[in-house]
Amino acid sequence: MLVSPNLTSAFPDMALWLSGPADLRRGIYEAMHPGLKRAPLLIPNIASTEGNVPVATSPAAASSTVDTQDNIPVIVLSHNNPTYLHAMVRFLRCYSGANITVYDTASSLPLHLELLDALERVVTVRRMPTNDGPQSFWSAPNLARLPRFFALTDADLRPHPDLAPNFLAYLAALSQAFPGRKAGFALDLTIRDQFLQGTYAGGSSIAQWGEQFWGSRLSTPSGGPPDPLYDALIDTTFAVYDKHANVPDSAGKIAWRLNGVRVGGTFAGTQVPWLCYATAKYMTSAESDLIQTHKNEWSTTGKLARMNANERGDVCMGARR
Repeated sequence: MLVSPNLTSAFPDMALWLSGPADLRRGIYEAMHPGLKRAPLLIPNIASTEGNVPVATSPAAASSTVDTQDNIPVIVLSHNNPTYLHAMVRFLRCYSGANITVYDTASSLPLHLELLDALERVVTVRRMPTNDGPQSFWSAPNLARLPRFFALTDADLRPHPDLAPNFLAYLAALSQAFPGRKAGFALDLTIRDQFLQGTYAGGSSIAQWGEQFWGSRLSTPSGGPPDPLYDALIDTTFAVYDKHANVPDSAGKIAWRLNGVRVGGTFAGTQVPWLCYATAKYMTSAESDLIQTHKNEWSTTGKLARMNANERGDVCMGARR
């Protein structure tokens, strides 16, 4: 499969993972993560909840079913972030074999547009004419295209390297155990010495702001994995939704900021833009230049843009890694 010289220069392994067979794609991902633990999770047969405590009706079922995993599409939000989009789609395509849709909101960076052109040969790419933010996804026509369970994520998240390959099936089970909530990734705060310093949101640093999502521990389903669960809001961090519980309102939309269950342990991902070296290590110059144009946005990019230049600089509390 032909990949443009610009894309080859920016993402040298793209031609291999984009067009290669499944075994090759898995090999690429495993080479990036030596010692990767790929054992599937045992998924409990969760039927109901009592208060906030999920109840399993039987011991852990055999393992996750491949059909369940494959039938959960993943929508990746996209806007002028080719480095992050490339990394997220590579993870999903190489590791989980997920059914992927890129939902792009009027991107304009040339490299990003080239990436979309290449990706749509192997995944679904939906290009919106305007940038109305992630809220625009929650329309009745968009929801009608999706099965009962689907996942939505920002592109700028780096999943835990030991995430089980059937993680989508487990998140779907949790969304049933906690009706009306989505189930998704916690955000890793153990690497706070690598975070940008300064005021991020609400007068708090990045780590202080993130602690709100780790404060309310939930009981885990019997027979399920030991990864801890937390009662916490999830915006557009990676999560699985249950359409039977998240019903559109009279305006044809559902709230994009919903109550959620965040899973820690091997489900805790890294919010890459929080890292003090993210701009230099993970972004092209064109992408980093765009940060200053997002000062009024609610997003991670907007919060970073409102930090002053010194606070956003390539300076960590601890050693650079």
